[in-house]
Amino acid sequence: MKINKLKTKNIILEFLSYPLIGLIYVISWLPFQVLYPLSKLIFFLIYYFPGYRKNVVYKNLENSFPEKSQSELLKIRRRFYHHLSNLCVEIIKLLSISQAELKRRCSYTPEAKELINSYLANNRSVLMVLAHYGNWEWGGASFFPTFGKKPVTTYRPLKNRVIDRFMKHLRRRFGIEVHPKDSIVRKMTAMRREVSATALIADQTPSPANAHWVKFLNQDTPVFKGTARLSIMFDYPLIYCSPRIKKRGYYEVHAWLITSNPKEYDEHTISSLHSQILEKEIKRAPEYWLWSHKRWKHKKPAQTE
Repeated sequence: MKINKLKTKNIILEFLSYPLIGLIYVISWLPFQVLYPLSKLIFFLIYYFPGYRKNVVYKNLENSFPEKSQSELLKIRRRFYHHLSNLCVEIIKLLSISQAELKRRCSYTPEAKELINSYLANNRSVLMVLAHYGNWEWGGASFFPTFGKKPVTTYRPLKNRVIDRFMKHLRRRFGIEVHPKDSIVRKMTAMRREVSATALIADQTPSPANAHWVKFLNQDTPVFKGTARLSIMFDYPLIYCSPRIKKRGYYEVHAWLITSNPKEYDEHTISSLHSQILEKEIKRAPEYWLWSHKRWKHKKPAQTE
C-alpha cells in the first residue's frame, strides 16, 4: 500500500513538473534587465518568507568563522542570499542564452586558458575540480565554447524523471556530457585514447563510510574519495577551477594546478589539497559559496583519517 501511494505521489509530482518547466522556459527568454529585478523577488521569498534554511546558513557560517562577530555573519548571510537569488535566474538563463553571450559573461582568465591548454594541446587529458562556488553551472557550460572540448561530468539521477531529463538537457546544451556517477570510471576508461576533460564537483557531502576526512573551515569535513581515486587511477593532471564573480552577471574562471603527477600522492593528500584551495576561495569572498548545503550533517567517526 505504501509503495502504491509513493508511486502515485511521484506520478503527480512529475505531472506538475511540466507546467513548471514551461514557466522556466518562458522566464529564460527574458532579458537580464528583467531577470535581475525578478531575482529581487526571489530574494524576498527565500530570505523573508518563509526563509529558506536561514538557520542552517547561519550555523554553517558561525562554525566556519568563529572569529567573526554576529553582525559580520549576518551581513555575509544576507549577501549570500542575494547571490543565490541571482544564481537562480542565471542558471535558468542557460536555457536560452547564446554561446557568444555566455562566453562574454563567463570567461576563463588568460592564465587559466594557458594552463588547461598546455595539457590539451599536448594530447594529455585533464581532471578538473570545482565546487558550488560562484556560478559553477556557467563555469562548466563555458568550457566547450572556450576550449573546443566537451567536458565529461557526473550527476546523481533524480527521483523525479521529468526534472531529471530537464537538468540533463540544461547541462548538455553547451556540450557537457553528463553520466551517472556510478558509470564515470567506465566512461573515462572508454575515452583513454582521446584527449578529454573530466569535471567533478568535489564539495558535496558523502557518507562517512565513503569519505576522506580533512580539516576544512575550522571543522572535520568528509570529502568524496572519487576525485582523488580517479586522478590517481588515470594519472591525469589535476586542476582546480573557480568561477569568481567580477560583477553581477559576469564571471571569470580562475585555475590552479594541484599536481601534474597524481600517482606521487596518496588519496588523502589529494583530497586535502583541493579542499585547501576551496577554503582559500571561500575566505576571500564567503558569500559566493553554497552555505545552504548541509555540509556538516555527519560527524567524524572514531579513528578515521
